[in-house]
Amino acid sequence: METLLAESEAEPTPCGFVERTDRQLAQGFLRIAVWELSSRWMIGNPSFVVGEAVFGMMSLLQSLHQAQTRPARIAALRSRMLAVPTYLRIAAETHLDARSVPIAWVEKARTECSAALSFLSEGVQCLPEDLSMEAAVAATAFEEYDAALQRVLEQGAQEFVGCGTVAFEQYMQEGHCLGMTSDEIVAHARQELEATRAWMDESEPAGGTTDLAALHPSVDHYLNRYGEVWDQIKALVEKNQLLTWPDFPIECTFLLHLLYSILLFMHSAMYYDGLHFVAAPWIVSTGAVYCALCAIFWPTDEPYPDWSRSSVGRLYFLHYRTPKVFSPPTVHK
Repeated sequence: METLLAESEAEPTPCGFVERTDRQLAQGFLRIAVWELSSRWMIGNPSFVVGEAVFGMMSLLQSLHQAQTRPARIAALRSRMLAVPTYLRIAAETHLDARSVPIAWVEKARTECSAALSFLSEGVQCLPEDLSMEAAVAATAFEEYDAALQRVLEQGAQEFVGCGTVAFEQYMQEGHCLGMTSDEIVAHARQELEATRAWMDESEPAGGTTDLAALHPSVDHYLNRYGEVWDQIKALVEKNQLLTWPDFPIECTFLLHLLYSILLFMHSAMYYDGLHFVAAPWIVSTGAVYCALCAIFWPTDEPYPDWSRSSVGRLYFLHYRTPKVFSPPTVHK
């Protein structure tokens, strides 16, 4: 990364806006990555360590239905499971220090360890291949790493979590391209708060409220507004050549709208017993049946795979972000 950064900085500044923007973003990414990899924020973060181990296994199961790659993926999965003990042992010996690891990181890592254990005990059982021996080896390693995390808590991990002013401003300028220091950001926010407060204190706020309402779609037009804004953004992006747009379209479906409707129906049918609102049994039953029918007749394009369902709730698991290289969808709902 340092070599790439040095090479890009030695080259002359591109003339075109798109080329300058690309180089600015690439250089910013490299500077941030170099800082992260040289600090405790990634290598010294137990949540990062567990995440690498967990998704190193799970990532191999994406697009597992592709027959031509399945044998290689399963072989790699076995290998990575067997490599987990050494990886977690070295990480624990090198970086788990109560004097430098915040409590929040440890607690998050422990949650992710429990997710890994669920995957290794339940998730892999959903696969036709027998991975029980390798999964047991990896599970023991996660249990030992979780025990090490517990010891860090007992030793008094620190409360404070902060990257420091220099790093924060690097994120703002290199990552978000704001071009403002942290003090300038705070000053700008306070100015906006004062301006908004003054606007709200005006003697005739009704006009402002009317103007604000005009910016939002009506209830009947709410869902269609998503597609309209999407088309507007796409046209702007293509006009300015900011991105290479994907070949498949994105479609806003009615599933959430239907679920929202049934929730409104159930809420309106509740009655008050003098202490709190109560839903009659028939209301709950009707709502449950309706939601089940929605799941059957309006399924999402990307249901969670069977092997992930026991652990997905405790991980930052966005399976739909893994591209289907061999079978991309014609429409992404």
